[in-house]
Amino acid sequence: MSDDAIPTGAEAGAISTIDKEDLLARSVEVVRMWVENGGGGTFIIKPDRLESPEMFGMMLADCARHAAVAYAHELGISQGAAMDAIWEGLDEERDDPSGEPETIQMSGRTH
Repeated sequence: MSDDAIPTGAEAGAISTIDKEDLLARSVEVVRMWVENGGGGTFIIKPDRLESPEMFGMMLADCARHAAVAYAHELGISQGAAMDAIWEGLDEERDDPSGEPETIQMSGRTH
């Protein structure tokens, strides 16, 4: 697929939650993530929806494990290989951040 065929914008290519209502019935959204073609990400985080930064870290670790399963299925690799690649990317970004976070105003609060 060429870069110009990838939909862009906040709702373009959105991940559907249709038929997931039962799964999400007792949940609240805490983060949204977008990535630009070939580059940077945009993240909107609602920290007041989690009790602590440590809880956010636990969710990131859970997300990484779920992503390893998804990438293993998508790429035909083992979950272990996918998880190793995810940790490698996390370590690279921790060691040498690709940019500084910018704050945005959400409901009168800066995030």
